[in-house]
Amino acid sequence: MKSNIESSTRPTLADRFISYLLEPANRARIFKWAWLTSMAMMVLGFMIIVYLILS
Repeated sequence: MKSNIESSTRPTLADRFISYLLEPANRARIFKWAWLTSMAMMVLGFMIIVYLILS
């Protein structure tokens, strides 16, 4: 049976996820995909606006 001391020193899933996000390479990858998604949505929005104006 595990003691409370052993289980409390082991990093939880949330702790590992936060440490993963704090690494610069991983943050850059997340920001790159967020930026690409944002640009794609903006272009789609402009295409819809132009389509609605010209139709």
